[in-house]
Parts: sequence; C-alpha cells; structure tokens
Amino acid sequence: MSPEDVTETWDFDERAVQISALVRRRPTLDGGISVDAATRSVVVRLVGSVDEPSRSVRRLMESVLAAAGDLTVEFRSVRYSRTKLSRLADKLFHDPELRGISGGWNTDANQIEVMVRLDLDNSQYLLDRLRGLEDDRIRIVAFTPTPHDWGRRPRARPAADRVDEATAPVELPGLSVQRLIAVEAMQALLTGTLEIDEATNCLMLRRGGTLVEVAWPWRWSVEIRSGEVALLDERGETVCWVGEEIAIGGGTVDAGPADIESCAGYQWVFLASGSVEVVE
Repeated sequence: MSPEDVTETWDFDERAVQISALVRRRPTLDGGISVDAATRSVVVRLVGSVDEPSRSVRRLMESVLAAAGDLTVEFRSVRYSRTKLSRLADKLFHDPELRGISGGWNTDANQIEVMVRLDLDNSQYLLDRLRGLEDDRIRIVAFTPTPHDWGRRPRARPAADRVDEATAPVELPGLSVQRLIAVEAMQALLTGTLEIDEATNCLMLRRGGTLVEVAWPWRWSVEIRSGEVALLDERGETVCWVGEEIAIGGGTVDAGPADIESCAGYQWVFLASGSVEVVE
C-alpha cells in the first residue's frame, strides 16, 4: 500500500488520476469526470457524441479505456467543456453586482449551479439579473435556508467544552481550499481527527500516525469560535472544531493537476467532495 493511500483505495485513485490527466489534455473535449471508489467506476463526460464519435473523441475514449485497467468506465456526451463552464463560473462568482450568490459546477447537469438565498435584501435583484442572462449553461436554485439545510444542523460548542478566550490560538491555521470548480466527484471515505500541524500551521486530518492534508470545498474557512479553531462551511456555519473526529467523503488526488495549492506543500491531498460529518 502506498504511504498516501489513507483510504486503502490507492490503486483506484491512481488510475482515476491517470484518466483525469488524459481527459484534461484535451480541453475542448473535457466535460469533467466523476468517480466512485466503492464500485470502482468512472464516468467520463466528453463534448461530442460518444455513440458515433469523431476521430478525436474515439482516440480519447480508447486512451481512457487503456488506462482504466479493471475499472468500469461509462462515457457520456455533454454540450459544454470544463473550460467554458469554468470561465463562466469565474465571471459569475467574481461579479460584484452578483454578490451573495454561491454554487459551483454541477457535472451531472453540465451546468453552473447558482444558488440564491431568498432571505436576502437583494434576492429578487439577483434572480432578475441571472434570468436576464438567458444562458442555458446556468441552473438557478432559489432557496430559503433553514436549520436543516445541507443536511447539517447549526452546532454550538457546549459551555463545559469551551476554553478560556485568553488561551485561544492567536494565529489561525492555513488550509487548502479547492478552486471554484470541482475537479471530480469522489466517494472514498476518510476518518480522522482534525488538528493543526505545528510544523506548517496547516489544518490537517490525523489518521493514526499519518497527517493527511484535506482540500476543502470552495469558500470554506477557519475562525475562532467558543475560544477554539472551528472549520466553517461556505455559509459560515460551524462544521466541526479542531480535536473532533470527522468522516469525509472524497478521494486522494495529485494537487498539481487538480488545481489545488497545498497549504503544506504536499503533492497528494484528499479532495473533500462528499459529506463531512462529526463522528459522535
């Protein structure tokens, strides 16, 4: 087993990385991939017909199958490439006139999913602006947040567990965060204790004697809450605190091809692409 194989799916992850690299070399054909370690399957989305493929599509399909080995590969046709959707997302989510939206790349829909909260002062303005674009690459999801949105209840540290504010960390740790557009949807499971690596001051997950760097979803951050370092999701809600044991869905990826800047300078990081739950 490789030392980076913290989920015991190294052979699968390595082949998935190879397939991703092959597809990314053809940006005009790359519609994104998703992987499932449990079923050892990979879905490759290509721009163009996969039933009656052009010469370039056929050659890429053959290369993917050769790299897949014993993995199951499904090819799907999509209209838009990763590059086109990435450019659109960068434009939308960095537009100061659209401040307040969130979301990302929905690989299954081959669209940018834009979420608009209905409890904001400018909610109607945001909806009108987005609808006025008349762009079928955009999927608008309007919602009213409730305590149970996203499958996670708001958490508060019990008073008995809080530390003295005077002993709280002065410097917040760094953390690796994914780019706006997710690279792959991976479904391996990693369980460990959230802690800060003293050598790098980076947020890590300890699994036994191994420190694993996690690339968290876009807009996740850290903050001092109840006198302790807390991991926050994109809405600013507490996911967990340093010292808690958590389980994360995702998979091991090479940080370079995945467009992730490692806080600790690691080559391999765990891409958090599934749920993050506290182990009670």
